[in-house]
Amino acid sequence: MIRLAFHKGHKFGRKGWLLSSFVKFWVGLPHVELNFPIAGTMRMFPGLSFSSRGSERKREDRGVHWKQINYSHPDRWIFVYIPWFSTSLRINKLRQECQKFICKRYDLLGAIVWCGLGAGLERKDKWWCSEMCGRVIAKFINLDKWKLTPEQLMDAVLKIPGTYIGDDKGKAI
Repeated sequence: MIRLAFHKGHKFGRKGWLLSSFVKFWVGLPHVELNFPIAGTMRMFPGLSFSSRGSERKREDRGVHWKQINYSHPDRWIFVYIPWFSTSLRINKLRQECQKFICKRYDLLGAIVWCGLGAGLERKDKWWCSEMCGRVIAKFINLDKWKLTPEQLMDAVLKIPGTYIGDDKGKAI
């Protein structure tokens, strides 16, 4: 099973506090990542995270990437589990779709203009977190629209039958 990890928007690191504060003020949740279980298991987290934010990476490696992640502060995140992706075949197809976005740049301007100001301007060669996650999921599950703020994405995904908010271990809250 895969999950979306939505950051609640407090206690971001020194480098990400300004953007996160701006986004949280305007749209609520400032960031989302798509989490995959460890290969060969269905519910084992931490695993791989598919993320568009790369502030912790070297400048030349920034952009959409895979990272091994351990949510050392699970209280700072909201985990939304999507049971539709509960087979290895579906998870592998989702991973293949994610691969198409690797190395795409983060769209800081798009995140501010689209999410923060509500304007329809964007760059086609760059992606922000919820736009990218929504686009990947929408290839498999019908979402009304996939270009959403993180909070709108969470609301849209929670309308999918069987989807639920859980703790960091997968237990429904």
